[in-house]
Amino acid sequence: MPNKRRGPKVGSSRRSSTFKTELKHVVSSIIDSADTYTLPKDLNFVRTLVIDLASHIRSLETQLKQAFNSTPRSSSFSPPTNHECGVLGISTADMNTGDIDVLSSCFEEILTLDDQRYYGNSSTFQFIWNALHIKGQISGGEIQPSIKVNKLKRPELWTVPKRPASLAFEHPPYVFPDDDLMHDLVDLYFAKVDPYFPMLHRTTLERSLSDSLHLTDRRVGAVLLMICSLASQHSDDPRTLDEGTKSEYFKGWKYFRQIQLTHQFEEPPSIHEFQLYPLASLYLHTTNISGVAFYLIAIGIRSAHQKGVNERQFVVPNNAIETELWRRAFWGLVVFDIYGSTTLGRPRATIAENIDADYPQEFDDDREKDTGISSEPVTKPSSSSFWVHYIKLFEIIGFANRAFYSVKASELWDRLGISGSEWDHKAVIELDAALNKWVDAIPNHLRWDPQDQSEACLRQSSMLYATYYWAQFQVHKPFISRSDTPSTFPSVTICANSARTMIGLLETQHRQHPFVALPLLIGPLFDSAIVLLINLWRGLRNLIALDPSKELEYVRRCINILSMYEKRYQAAGRLCDLLNSVISMELPTFPERRPPRTMVDVTPVLDDSDFERYLSRNGAGSPPVPSSSGDRTVLNSDSVARLESSDVPCHSYELGTLPLHSSWDPDAHGSTSVDAVYPDNNPFGGGSSSVEPSQQEDWELFIAGIDMLLQTGFGSNSSL
Repeated sequence: MPNKRRGPKVGSSRRSSTFKTELKHVVSSIIDSADTYTLPKDLNFVRTLVIDLASHIRSLETQLKQAFNSTPRSSSFSPPTNHECGVLGISTADMNTGDIDVLSSCFEEILTLDDQRYYGNSSTFQFIWNALHIKGQISGGEIQPSIKVNKLKRPELWTVPKRPASLAFEHPPYVFPDDDLMHDLVDLYFAKVDPYFPMLHRTTLERSLSDSLHLTDRRVGAVLLMICSLASQHSDDPRTLDEGTKSEYFKGWKYFRQIQLTHQFEEPPSIHEFQLYPLASLYLHTTNISGVAFYLIAIGIRSAHQKGVNERQFVVPNNAIETELWRRAFWGLVVFDIYGSTTLGRPRATIAENIDADYPQEFDDDREKDTGISSEPVTKPSSSSFWVHYIKLFEIIGFANRAFYSVKASELWDRLGISGSEWDHKAVIELDAALNKWVDAIPNHLRWDPQDQSEACLRQSSMLYATYYWAQFQVHKPFISRSDTPSTFPSVTICANSARTMIGLLETQHRQHPFVALPLLIGPLFDSAIVLLINLWRGLRNLIALDPSKELEYVRRCINILSMYEKRYQAAGRLCDLLNSVISMELPTFPERRPPRTMVDVTPVLDDSDFERYLSRNGAGSPPVPSSSGDRTVLNSDSVARLESSDVPCHSYELGTLPLHSSWDPDAHGSTSVDAVYPDNNPFGGGSSSVEPSQQEDWELFIAGIDMLLQTGFGSNSSL
């Protein structure tokens, strides 16, 4: 006769902290020996046990009901855990109810393998979960598995083998800076990097350092090394240089190269591992292998999807600060993804329709010490409000790229029954409206005011406005080089005035405060120079009386700003070389230039009333287009060269109604020039040209240099 298995000993008082563990053992002992199990003799204990089991079952039923009845837009459902599946009740009589029960039980167990991963509504797991829901409705609203899944699992299929030696990650000990240098670099990071790219929470980091977690937790140590890498670029300490070199291009490399940028992908990344992706991308953008960052961003975004960080309901239980840090890092990757897609002309890894994450909250780390994120309204300007506004601007830039550069855009036009020009017209109006709305919503403490702003606010303001003018390029760039059809938008004028304003604005910022290199401004600065060169060449091609040396003044000033970057950023120096090669070329020989045509000479494609209607539609108001030069504010080199006041042209109508060429004097001609205000009315057909072979060769060499630069990701050693 088999031995009878008895329950826990009488008089057991282990209840509170070990309740779930004991209950699990009781359930297991009952199920594993259902035919021989004997109830304890102590009736009081039996009564307590039955009540505990009933309470636990009721709790599970409530959880299941809530899970089945809730149908959120995107669900990060939490199925029951392994031991909870066992408690649902499995009897030997259920073993004959059919194959469908076996299948349901198997998949129900599969869904509980890892509750840390995210599975969206389109996933196979969610599809199966819905099937279980329907089955539960048939059986009375509850899932009743018919067989214990663990007995059906084949070990060779479910046991995860140890990682092969060839794939194992090696973890040599980290080599940190000396203590004094390490603390200096941490201070530099939060002074020179974090205000413009807030990824970390200083209080949490400093607590980790004081507890020496960077010495025992490699993930914390990797974040610290990344901080040292970025801060080294702002340090004059020779100890930050790589061994065996005095080149400042290698500042921080000794720390960066120690970091393992890929985690063990079988498990979702920790917050520290996830933070490495945006921080490493920022560092790589300053090196001669900047194109590598584009690949790293994609890995980081996939890691975010694995955790569901792109969803609004993502939350780290009982840890508001970590939840916020996940969001900060995710949005950092989105910004870099859009930036890389724009500068390299490649598809994004993220799609706007798949991002529903909340924006980072506007709070200051020094206000949120130990209690986490405050729900109280912000009563004074927050330093992180810059980052939120910056993200929103990049979302507009991302939409512009999709609107004008989608590979299958023509198929969309066909489905909508519109032409490409109609699509462009609607897209420009919507994008201009979005940009005007964005610039109107800039917080007061971040509005351009170099006479009354702190150093940090002025830098944040200059970064916002410079990127805003770059966004104007992205909206109007598709139309400034077309010569086949006239445009109904003053795109060249908007881009040229945006470029001049950006250059004057950054000059003012760098003149007032010591220079802080911001790598995401290198691309916009280079684009500004290209816009002004296109503007000059179009004017010469259209035979407008211009002073080329004065027009090139802004390009030279742009080179001067970029040269400040080249001390530490190799890509900036390469761009300077390319621009210098262009402006040193001999200009092509054109026929005798003539004064620009006047309003009386031709009828513009876009007349004053049309332009007013366009401005009214895009939400920017409808200020009149002056009919004489005396009514027009001239944006010449003197007025933009020193943007010391808070009065800068921002809206599309301001940028589009200012003179196109800085060297053109409207008073010399007595009326407004159609070519100057509406340059797109007269594409390159203004006259024939005669270009010397040597000049053509110079141009081809320049284009070859641009092509080489783009192929190497602004300086990568390997083709991207």
